[in-house]
Amino acid sequence: MLCYSNMMAGEATRWLEELPAESFFRTSDVPGRSRASVRNLLSREASKEIPLLVMKVAPNLYWKPGAPSVFTGKAHPPSWTLIGWEVAGPHAAALGWYGANIVHWSNQIALQYLEFAVPGEPAQRHPHPRVTLRSRRNLARCKLTRLEATYLEAVIGFDRWCEIDWGRALRVTTSRLEERAEYGEELPRAGVFEHVAGHEHPKGDRALFRSRIAELVKVMGEQQRS
Repeated sequence: MLCYSNMMAGEATRWLEELPAESFFRTSDVPGRSRASVRNLLSREASKEIPLLVMKVAPNLYWKPGAPSVFTGKAHPPSWTLIGWEVAGPHAAALGWYGANIVHWSNQIALQYLEFAVPGEPAQRHPHPRVTLRSRRNLARCKLTRLEATYLEAVIGFDRWCEIDWGRALRVTTSRLEERAEYGEELPRAGVFEHVAGHEHPKGDRALFRSRIAELVKVMGEQQRS
């Protein structure tokens, strides 16, 4: 039994050693037939004074740090922004000032904490002291990229979080999407965005929301055709 346990621990250790530095992972990602042995290994590694393989950064979320700093001798955890996006998932939208800043409709920067909107009910609403996840009922959002979802939330919260008028927001979006196309970066998909937005039922002036979505879709579509 001891030899078998050592073999399982060795498999997990080799996996951790081969994992690229500055990578997130979860318990289920680590190989080993015994989940208990994997959890024990991660707990031991994370508790070391200078963790080289494992840092626990959120519930069931771990980080393999890079080399310790030559100045402090300590390995650095990921930023809470990276943690936020990781726990929020691939279809999440940044909310508030942070989201408005991402789409360039605001110059404000969120300094204290971040909020993300996720389709469905998140497993935990506060997975990190500086990260909050908000539930969204529109499960069609699972079709959106993070950028598309953030544009959607930015339209919903435009009058609260954005510092420019709507006409300028459209012009800024045109310019930013042209830059993204020039550098070969991912562009919002106008058709998918329009379809998902059609399932939204935001509070407030829904006619205004629909109008803004239609105009934004037009801008996205023009960039796709250019």
